[in-house]
Amino acid sequence: KCKINLLGGKELRQAVSFPGIKSRKLTAYYRVMDNYHKQIRRKLQTMSPKRAIAYIMSVQLPPDEAVCVIECDVKRKSYCETALMLNVSPETVKRCRRRAYQKFADEERNRT
Repeated sequence: KCKINLLGGKELRQAVSFPGIKSRKLTAYYRVMDNYHKQIRRKLQTMSPKRAIAYIMSVQLPPDEAVCVIECDVKRKSYCETALMLNVSPETVKRCRRRAYQKFADEERNRT
């Protein structure tokens, strides 16, 4: 089953099993990467590092979101490496990147 999220992304329902918990079916939601997010990620990874960083700074993201995008997409570090550097959880890095991608998508939509 698919549900449309208000932000435009899709949420898919998938059965997940947890050891030690007896239940027929547990469900968890996860967010599918939006097409705009895929395009932005591809765009950042094909740019030179200096140009990508300049593009990220032009959007005027908050510092934590900018650092997460630069470390993960430009420098190609993992969530865990970035989280250790920033002293946050990997989930926080994931959320910061998601918010940053949303702002990139809004910026692209406003330019056209």
